[in-house]
Amino acid sequence: GYLNLVVSLLWSGEPHALLEAVNGIENDHGRTRKERWGDRTLDIDLIRLGDLRQDDKRLTLPHPRAAERDFVLAPWLDIDP
Repeated sequence: GYLNLVVSLLWSGEPHALLEAVNGIENDHGRTRKERWGDRTLDIDLIRLGDLRQDDKRLTLPHPRAAERDFVLAPWLDIDP
């Protein structure tokens, strides 16, 4: 079982700085990256950053599969109908 949530925040920094910050939170809580798409103790994804469109080897915004995932859309709907 998983606990899924969506958080909305104001961010004025660079997108990769936010990615580094959330990766730091994952690491601080023991996140390991052993298996792609495997079970994990904590997984923080950046879904959208305003109207920014970005696609590089580290970060794709908006998240390319967020619209296909009910576990993203349902909690997002709770905070942003």
